[in-house]
Amino acid sequence: MALQLLTFPGVFTRTGLFGAGPHSAAWMWVFWHGGFPFFVILAVLTRNRFEHKPIGATHVGLWTWSLIGGPVAIGAVPGGLALYGNLPPALNPANSTSVFLNSATALIVWSLNVIAIVIVLLTGRLRAVLDLWLAIAVLACFTDTSLNLLSTIRFSVGWYLARVFSMFAPGILVCVLVWEVTMLYRRLFEAHVSLLQTSIHDELTGIYNRGYFNQQFAANSIALNADGPSRSS
Repeated sequence: MALQLLTFPGVFTRTGLFGAGPHSAAWMWVFWHGGFPFFVILAVLTRNRFEHKPIGATHVGLWTWSLIGGPVAIGAVPGGLALYGNLPPALNPANSTSVFLNSATALIVWSLNVIAIVIVLLTGRLRAVLDLWLAIAVLACFTDTSLNLLSTIRFSVGWYLARVFSMFAPGILVCVLVWEVTMLYRRLFEAHVSLLQTSIHDELTGIYNRGYFNQQFAANSIALNADGPSRSS
């Protein structure tokens, strides 16, 4: 989204930054709104083909770099292609009111969004939190795509509405998602604390049990052994 804004003609320079061509911003938009539903479809269809194993401590760093560097590389390749690939026009001219119906590229992008919504709903059935958020994100992308394809005349009400939605929808979704994840971790922490309290108390009398005694005895023994040399000295 940031790269598409920087390369948009007339925003910062006449033709856009980074040596953008006349069609770079349009192709950036196509890769943005078509790539997201494509990778959602790919992820949903292949996620059950892999074994669900926990990541070992020795592989955490590798997975972290892969999950950060992979999307960056995937975004850089089409971005560079849009900037320096000398591509033909992606969509009809901006003064056309029928881009959505007459452009094959626009129809493909819109169809990918529809297919992504259908596949997410059919495979996950909104039973998990991940499926619910995937459906919300794909629906937001579909709305954004439809608004942009149906509002191509610059500086019209629909054009401004589509740009405002494109700017604020991703940020709002990310903020709400972070809030949801934070609440999930909070409930997980509370359940963990409740489980610890239950494990050290006798179920019938409510007093501390033998497990708590063994835990405190081991902790005190370690503390006494650590303090022993300093006290003797």
